[in-house]
Amino acid sequence: FWNPSNTGSGTYTLSASFTQTQPSSHPNSFGLFFGGQDLDGDGQRYIYFLIREDGQFLIKKRMGADTEDLTSGWAAHNAVNALEDGRMSNTISVEVGASNVRFLSNGTEVASLPKAGLDVDGVAGVRFSHQLDVHVSDFMVG
Repeated sequence: FWNPSNTGSGTYTLSASFTQTQPSSHPNSFGLFFGGQDLDGDGQRYIYFLIREDGQFLIKKRMGADTEDLTSGWAAHNAVNALEDGRMSNTISVEVGASNVRFLSNGTEVASLPKAGLDVDGVAGVRFSHQLDVHVSDFMVG
């Protein structure tokens, strides 16, 4: 989901708080995307930072029908809250700096990538897979 007026360029921060209110049938993912281009077309491009209910995160980029892992696949991190008693809450953010892009969960860096070679300018929004009941609050690009 996105609003074309939510864009970032240069150096900026993107963040949102997510609350999953019930377990999914399997670990489905949700999170943020940024650097969005041609989002309605076959050549859509963006970078995405996802979490899932087992406390793992993933960072990938989409280029049309192709995707590429920017980190080594799904990885656990103690800063990503896992589902507990059927619920989980996490605030995740992306800090696009002058030379690095930092990925944070609940204020703790879970990964950092060099900015060089990443398309970070463009539309930002939220991304969900299926079978989820997730509430989003405090979405911000600035």
